[in-house]
Amino acid sequence: MKAMCGADDQASWRVVDSLGLDTGQLEMQCPVLIVHGNKDVKVENDDMLRLVDRIESPAKKFLMFEDGHHCIHNHQAQLHALVADWFAETLCR
Repeated sequence: MKAMCGADDQASWRVVDSLGLDTGQLEMQCPVLIVHGNKDVKVENDDMLRLVDRIESPAKKFLMFEDGHHCIHNHQAQLHALVADWFAETLCR
């Protein structure tokens, strides 16, 4: 959390909790790519699926790696290729 929010874990979670990611629709005007590992021990699959369902975007894509760990470090080459392809197809038109 410190790398993402720039604060210790307790302060970082206060920031995350303040975002209100657990209520209402999240309307985005930009394309959204969400990648999740089914074997992630930090983010539960149900939580991720609820988040994906709540996002409204003109171009939303959700990829789940069935045996992917947190950050999908066990499929880095495949992940990087998929993300690069998504950027090329979605953002470079």
